[in-house]
Amino acid sequence: MIRDERLNKMEAYINAHQYVSVDELVEQFHVSKATVRRDLDILGEQGMICLLRGGARKKGDVEKELKYSEKLSRNREEKVRICQFASALIQEGQTIFLDTGVTAREMIPFLSEMQDVHVVTNDIWIATNLSTNANIKVTVPGGDIRRGYFTIKGSETEQFLSNLYVDIAFISIDAIDRKFGCSITNNDEVLIKRQMISHSKKSVMIADHSKFESMASWRVCRLSEIDLFITGEELAVDILRCYEQENISIRTV
Repeated sequence: MIRDERLNKMEAYINAHQYVSVDELVEQFHVSKATVRRDLDILGEQGMICLLRGGARKKGDVEKELKYSEKLSRNREEKVRICQFASALIQEGQTIFLDTGVTAREMIPFLSEMQDVHVVTNDIWIATNLSTNANIKVTVPGGDIRRGYFTIKGSETEQFLSNLYVDIAFISIDAIDRKFGCSITNNDEVLIKRQMISHSKKSVMIADHSKFESMASWRVCRLSEIDLFITGEELAVDILRCYEQENISIRTV
């Protein structure tokens, strides 16, 4: 089988199976691991697939938001590492915005160990769990609760946050793409996230590796508007290098 034919069939195989390992492709196409990795590199550079450590996955858009319970179980150990590193950026006496979401809630144990920190959040789960700590001031905006996701949203929320300025804004996201930017699946939270990115001294995106090289329906911001991306070491090296080459500040942990 000539290389171009193999590349086409490999792309089709990955798209059909969503995720495949290098070993699986070796067995399927009867070639060496070195050949599979070279082929994957080519497909990755062409933007046809997303490279992962030890394999590849289909490159596609995030069309539907997962249920909260489903989000909780995905890449949790990675999210804990991300939030442990993120929390180390916070200094005593600072005011931070902590975005809603299952990644952000992994900040709770690390924030609970801190002194004299003011946390503003639109996540009632996070606020409730932090409220028992006498050393942390917790502020929540008014608004409507988004059913099933613990998120406070709406015009009242947006008005409150429009008058707020924080030291660090920790933002959650559904998808990250080099061209399209950072995006989410629902329109309710777009303005809130945009406000806090622009109303902070430092904006930090906390996102596990699966969010990269994908797009959701609603763009929040361009990559250049974020001061720092924190993700897991599971992010494929080739993808990491592409972001670094575009002068995007990104840290893997």
